[in-house]
Amino acid sequence: MSENAQGVCVCPTTNPFDDGTKCTQCPNNLPIWNGKTCVACPAGTNYDVGSKTCTVCPPGLAYSAVDRRC
Repeated sequence: MSENAQGVCVCPTTNPFDDGTKCTQCPNNLPIWNGKTCVACPAGTNYDVGSKTCTVCPPGLAYSAVDRRC
């Protein structure tokens, strides 16, 4: 039930109460699942919900924290 390392929905394997049917979404400030916990994007990048990656906005575009896109 987990997505790849940059997916939004994950099922922590460290949770002894997880029966494999529930999914936990990482919070906006820690959007990346590293296999153990939710972590922040590297400095200078923002999480893009479209690509599900931490990215740098292209020149001329600004990051929208509301839409979580450039």
